[in-house]
Amino acid sequence: MKLLKTKRLRLKQIIEENYDFIRFYLSDPERTRFLPLEKPYPEEKAKEWFLNRILHWEKNHFGSFVIQERESEKIIGYCGLEYVGESDFIDIRYGLIQEVWGKGYAFEVASCCLEYGFETLGLKTIYGAVVPENYSSIHILKKIGMKPDSNFNCYGTIVDSYSISRNDFSTKTTVKTLNNQTCFDD
Repeated sequence: MKLLKTKRLRLKQIIEENYDFIRFYLSDPERTRFLPLEKPYPEEKAKEWFLNRILHWEKNHFGSFVIQERESEKIIGYCGLEYVGESDFIDIRYGLIQEVWGKGYAFEVASCCLEYGFETLGLKTIYGAVVPENYSSIHILKKIGMKPDSNFNCYGTIVDSYSISRNDFSTKTTVKTLNNQTCFDD
């Protein structure tokens, strides 16, 4: 099982035992309002969402993680990098339960995902798609160095598209330098 760590969090590869958390996460209207269904996922859609995460790992050897607080060991969300459908675009994704909103965890895991994607997976570009009304997520994408990208339109006009290249990630003052955070394999 793949495991990454940050200063405060563990990112563990999504496995079968995580379904109860994912079902819980996808059952809340506030947490799902910016996801494709824009409402809580019925059981069959939650199972489909979950199985797609498992299959992505099996097919590509990378994907989404569950996020666990290191101190409490509580699972608090998910994050990761995944191909968009059958395209060559790799999209960053993340979601957290409300109890931890405002603690900087989204920025921490998004930063870790970029570092993992560029330095471990050797990706050239990472993309981010966000519903225009999701101001918090737009703020995170910009904070990790992503810029608007009109070439990334796999989801159509319903989302705003962003990206960052490996070159931009490594030549600018990077997220990890700004925050003295490190994402590392365990």
